[in-house]
Amino acid sequence: MTKLITLLFFSTFCSILFADICGFTALSSTCTAQELVQLLNELYARFDSLATENHCLRIKLLGDCYYCVSGMPEPRRDHAHCCVEMGLDMVEAIA
Repeated sequence: MTKLITLLFFSTFCSILFADICGFTALSSTCTAQELVQLLNELYARFDSLATENHCLRIKLLGDCYYCVSGMPEPRRDHAHCCVEMGLDMVEAIA
């Protein structure tokens, strides 16, 4: 059976940010699973809000890694600046 794949987005210029939580493995050994899930849920909810403010779109969560993109699906000339601002805001949010 052959499947056709539809390209939903095409962009020549975009920026991708991925952020990994430093010390996550050590942190996970000091918390219960429930506490860790609650911490990540709260942190990722904050990051999602920051993504909206910074014209970024979360594309994936993988454990303690947060991936987002700017310049897709809506093209932006300032996509790199948006990702830099997002990263700085993320650092401030966890400080």
